[in-house]
Amino acid sequence: CLFLIHAGFPAPESGSGSPILLSPFARAFPAVLALILLSAGWAFGAGTGALSAPGTVRASMIDGLAGLAPFILAAVVVAFILAAITLSHLDRVLMLMGAQVLQQVDAAPPVTLVSLVFVTALADLLVGSATAKWAVLAPIVVPMLMSTGISPSMATAAYRIGDSALNIVSPLNPYVALVLLYCRRWRQNLRLVDMLRALSPFAAAYLLIGAGIILIWSIAEWPPGPTTTFSYDHRR
Repeated sequence: CLFLIHAGFPAPESGSGSPILLSPFARAFPAVLALILLSAGWAFGAGTGALSAPGTVRASMIDGLAGLAPFILAAVVVAFILAAITLSHLDRVLMLMGAQVLQQVDAAPPVTLVSLVFVTALADLLVGSATAKWAVLAPIVVPMLMSTGISPSMATAAYRIGDSALNIVSPLNPYVALVLLYCRRWRQNLRLVDMLRALSPFAAAYLLIGAGIILIWSIAEWPPGPTTTFSYDHRR
């Protein structure tokens, strides 16, 4: 699938500045993927006997969409928040205020990026959806760090480290309930607080290791990827 997707997105010519044009296959790929998944689900259900009648297909599709309800709700809320921020230009105000604070503090990039990791980890305990959190923070954090000479790729890498560390102990993460459900197969009386207490050392260790990686990476000023750079020239 990855090979077919890559083949469907022709890269622009080097230095031409032309945008990437989607091929007909790339535009049709979501429908093709939906048919593949639908066929696989129908074959599995027919083979196991779980989909013995058309009504069971409808019920299974409703159950599948019910699992997406938290994400859909978060997407709607984020859309309203982004629309309000865009109309009020609050993102520009916060970005400029944050950039001025960073320039006055004159903190080194390692300090700035490690701070971003811990701020994101703290926000992860309040906002369960990584997509919603990034949609709100990106218009503010990325330009703010660009004004201090940190590339968007490096800012995104620091965000991802902080966002992923405490997912397993975030009470608002919908997957925590799923983990608790699986754990109760072996310990039926397991409580949520007991599970979070047992997983907290792993989450803390993951956060500290990730922050250490970002610290070493930023001190060495290594590029976060093969086609990206660590620094950004904000004067251009």
